[in-house]
Amino acid sequence: MRGRRIAALILIAVIGPVLPACTVAPGGRTGVYQCADWADFSDPALAFESADAVVVGTPAASTSTVPMMGVDAAVHEVAVRVVLKGEVEDGGTIEVASTPETCSDGGLYPSGDPLDTDAELLLYLTTPSTFGIRATLTPGEDTVRPAPPEDTLVSDAGGA
Repeated sequence: MRGRRIAALILIAVIGPVLPACTVAPGGRTGVYQCADWADFSDPALAFESADAVVVGTPAASTSTVPMMGVDAAVHEVAVRVVLKGEVEDGGTIEVASTPETCSDGGLYPSGDPLDTDAELLLYLTTPSTFGIRATLTPGEDTVRPAPPEDTLVSDAGGA
């Protein structure tokens, strides 16, 4: 009897953490997806230091998606005006996945896709994924900000 109880506890300890990820994903999809705890990048200097690339640019409407954390993240082409950090070409375009909020009640983008705008933005980005595109460091406003005034932009200064 004691052996069964121990085996049951071990089984619960092993399977328990996996169960929340094997339910209904945002958008009604079933399967395995990942819930993420996001770092706090409310300090622009920390976001700048943590990003692989930081650019000022204007996104276009999403025309495709890419699998990210088990869901389909919106991909936007961003016309880059200024590169503040990283290996990105000034004046070119890059593809950027808008990192989704997984495990929220409001879908992938409860407050709306932050890249779904025609406004110029300051973007803190990751390196290209296996799909060859970058992504925002986190969902939301900490790593997708309105572009600052031109005279405040300083390349590789740690806090644009």
